[in-house]
Amino acid sequence: MRDITQIVLHHSASPVEALTWDKIRAIHIHERGWLDIGYHAGVVNDDGAWKLVKGRDPDIPGAHVAGHNKHSLGICFEGNYSQTSLSREAFVLGATQVLLWMQEYGVGWVDVVPHRELAPTECPGKQFPYHELVGWLRDRT
Repeated sequence: MRDITQIVLHHSASPVEALTWDKIRAIHIHERGWLDIGYHAGVVNDDGAWKLVKGRDPDIPGAHVAGHNKHSLGICFEGNYSQTSLSREAFVLGATQVLLWMQEYGVGWVDVVPHRELAPTECPGKQFPYHELVGWLRDRT
């Protein structure tokens, strides 16, 4: 098992369903030449219903934030949270997955970070409820 010290939050930076999980995976594999999709999990909209999907195996480093992949897990929320708000259903699905990872790998809520803290990007978006998510996690740990 890898030594996981951080969980990184992302968004697809696209309208919901415009850049699907399968499309992201295809871009990562065929255009970037990666082993698989760069994230370990995703929160996606499937015909109006939000669901959690698996990405890379957590034992395999991701390709989601340069310089931080070796010791992190990445989760991507489908949508552009610079332009829209995250639905409550998507929030709870993603936060629950992050909480499970925290428990499994011994990661503290202070080590759940938005991509923008590690790279020059606004990911996971200006409207992503990062502080609310961290509060949700803190209340459950």
